[in-house]
Parts: sequence; structure tokens; C-alpha cells
Amino acid sequence: MCPVLTNPKLDISSVSGKRIVITAHELESTEHRGISAYTKSLVKVLSDNGCEVWLLTEFFPGKQSKKLKKINSDFIYHSYLLEFLARGYNIETTLQNTLFRFLPLNIIFKLRTNIRHYILSVRLRFYPRRNLLYIKNLQNNSPYFKLKRLNYLTHVKGFICARRIYYSSKIRSILGFTSPVKIDLKGFDAYISTSPLNIRPINVDTYIQSIHDLIPLEYDPKSFPGKVFSIKLLESLKANRIFISNTTKKKFKEVIKYNTTENCSKTCESVVLQVPTLDIDKNKDYNYYYPHYSTQYQSNYKYELKPLKYILFNASVDPRKNLSFLIESYIDSMIHEKDIKLVIVGKLNKNSESEKSISLINELNANYIKRQYKNKIITTGYIDDEEKTILYLNSLAMVNPSLIEGLGLPVLDSACLGLKSIVSDCDAHKEISRLYDFSDYLVLEDLLYKQNWINSLISLAEQSRISSIAEEDSRLPAIQKTIKSRIDRYLSYKEIISNNCLKSISSLFNT
Repeated sequence: MCPVLTNPKLDISSVSGKRIVITAHELESTEHRGISAYTKSLVKVLSDNGCEVWLLTEFFPGKQSKKLKKINSDFIYHSYLLEFLARGYNIETTLQNTLFRFLPLNIIFKLRTNIRHYILSVRLRFYPRRNLLYIKNLQNNSPYFKLKRLNYLTHVKGFICARRIYYSSKIRSILGFTSPVKIDLKGFDAYISTSPLNIRPINVDTYIQSIHDLIPLEYDPKSFPGKVFSIKLLESLKANRIFISNTTKKKFKEVIKYNTTENCSKTCESVVLQVPTLDIDKNKDYNYYYPHYSTQYQSNYKYELKPLKYILFNASVDPRKNLSFLIESYIDSMIHEKDIKLVIVGKLNKNSESEKSISLINELNANYIKRQYKNKIITTGYIDDEEKTILYLNSLAMVNPSLIEGLGLPVLDSACLGLKSIVSDCDAHKEISRLYDFSDYLVLEDLLYKQNWINSLISLAEQSRISSIAEEDSRLPAIQKTIKSRIDRYLSYKEIISNNCLKSISSLFNT
């Protein structure tokens, strides 16, 4: 059922017309996940409500030759910048992996790198305006604007290029320098960091840091990464703070000692529920991926999936995502024998959890291949936003057995769709279930009781079977009706949450 939009017209006078700088750190990474989705949502919400949004990037082009003085350098710089954002950036790791694979060379590389890091952290500790490059986002007909990865750029006014600013900030944290990198943003009204960063703006009225979670200090803590994260977290005491959930805000209060020399009286805080991340167009036909769907329930979709006949797991896999637990529960439930598949959307990284998951997947799929059946567990790897949206809209349910979350975006997206979800009972998921009518769609299960997960999966498959029998004569229209209902509901909640997001952020602007 769609929610009723009862929100009064927003008063955006406190933010409209503001020139706001937002960090593009996560948008520069090779794979867009979690925080990058938050950054894109933030850019859109502020832009749609009258703000002039600029992105802070560490891309910095080399000077153009004087022989080419008749060539418009701004046009060329902009093209190079868009290419930089389109492909992602990870040159340090690439250099080390390809050129210094042998131990003696690796030792030399590390010594050289450590010396260079120290020099860099001292030399690039302050970015005055004269060292920044401002590039307006004027190439509206650029081919890069047709890339799904860069669709957020339509809401961006321009870019502030600060040579290696994120890298320099990271190195200062690694070396234990509590004094942040500073950047002069005179001429702008606000600076918003979309994750804890050791970067402090000067000459702006409003300084905001976003805090998503405290997972580096809570789960699998290591002294070195923990120290680096702590330094970034302490910098947020100088800023107004966005907490992505009440769960994160509570944990922040438990970790940070407010009786330190830090003066927190001049800062304020707000909990801002992230805008749902699926990019759904109400006028688009999301059934086109299943053009030859028939009464025999066949499909030409590339993963050979049938609508409403698979469950979805969406996350980049690390130990806290607990994927192997889900796969074991899925196998033990035997719902694969009822033709309910498990689709894993996300990158299987090089870690013990991924290795265990891959082993379980291969064992089950090999058994079905021997019997001349198709795979029951599908792994997609990293996919674009459009394909992910298709998979959500056509899925039977979503599952998430994560041990810990700051919010849990897949759970929020599913609840907004009205998609049945079986999820762990971590604090963040409990918080989502208390919002609106989301508890009607979220089944919270304790990870200590695997049998409960197995039973919930069996119940899900049984509900699907009963529904299929009832709708057998009009299966395709029923699927289309389900997808339309999900789209309408999702867009309604997205508007409500976007409005509330803007209200919460507006309260953090200094007047």
C-alpha cells in the first residue's frame, strides 16, 4: 500500500541559494557502494532544492602546453576529470602490485613510500585558494553524461580540484597527525564531508561531517586501522554532525569522551535517514527484461531467473555480512528443490567469508549440473544500478544476515518497495523496522538460531507456491501488478524520506 503524502510544503529558505562543497572521495573509487550512494542522494536532494553543489576532488590535471594556448583548457580539463570519475582510481596499489612483487624490491618500495608519505603530509597540509582549480560542469552534451555511473553529475554545478587531498589526509591519519588537512573554501557557504575525513575547511559558515557507523572500532578491530579511523572520528568534534541512524549516534556517544579539551558546545547534530538508493523511473517498463515470459514460466533474462522465483542478497562480501550463514540456511531449507533460487549481488572479495561461500555455492551447483539442472545459486558480481533495480523489483524477497550495520541500505530499499525481507535482528535493522509500516515487511531473526532462518525461508517458498496456484491463469498480469505496486510505493516513500532528509540537514546550517 502506498503511503499518503501528508508533508506540508517545505520551507527551503535556509538552504536555497547556498553554495555547498561536498566530498567526492567515495565517488572516485572503482566500485560505488554504500557511502557513494549516500553522496549521490545528498547531491540530488540539495540540488533539487535550490543549492549550488560543487564536488571536492583530488583530481588535478597537468598544465597545458603554451603551444596549445588557443585550445580551451577548461574544456580539456573537464574531459579528463570525467574520465577520472568514470574509471575510478587506485594507482598506489596498482604500482605496488605490478612493479614491486619481489621481496627486496617491495622493501625498497615501502621505505621509499614511507619517506615520500611523510614529505607529502607536511607539504600538502594546507590548500590555499591559489592552489585549487575550479572547473564548471558545463559539458551537458558530454558522452560521459550517458554513463549510469555518472548520472549524478546532472546535479553538480562544478568541481574543486585539490591535488591528492584525500591521499594526503589519509597519510596524515596513518602517521598519527591529529591536525587535519585544511582547505580554504572562501566564497562557499558550507562544506559537507560524506564520511569521517581528516579535512577541515576554513572561511565557510557551515562545516558538517557525516558518520555512518563505528564498525572499524566494533567489529574485527585492529590497532592500526582503528587508530586511523579514530583520528578521522575526532575531527568530527569540530563540525556539525550527520548521523545516518540513531544506532550510530548512540554508539558515537559511547565512544567519544565529551569531557576532553574539545569544545563541543558550538556544534549541533542531526539524525538523517538516508534517501533510498534504487533509481526507479515511474514511466519505465521494468518487465522488458522478461519479454518471452509464458505460462510455462520461462525467461530469456541473462541469469535465467523467473520473476518472483528467487531471493536476493545485496552486499559486497566481507565477514560481517555473514553470507556463508545464509547459504547454509538456504541449502538446509531445501527451497532450491522448489525452484526458488538465491541471487547474490555483490563482489566476492579475497577473504575467508568469500572463500567459504564460494565453496558452498560450487558444491550445491555442481550437484544440480550433474542432474542436468541449472545453477540454484547465482552470483552476479558488481552490477550497475539499472540491473540491480530490475533484480529488486522482480524478486520474491530480500535476505540480509549481517552481524552489524550502521543503517542497512538493502533493508531500507526493500522496506520502501514493500518487499518481504528476512534480516538479522541487529540494532540498525530493528531501527528500520520501527519506521512507518516497515515492520509489516521485515522478518527479524536471531542469528543464534539458524533453524528460525530455515523455517522463515520455507514459509516464504510456501507462500510463493500458494500465490502461484491462485494466479496461474493470469500469472503475467499479476507480476506486472506487483511490480507497479512496488514502484508506486517506493517513489512515495522516497519523496517522504527526501523531504525529511532536507529538513534534518537544514537544521545543521549555521545562520
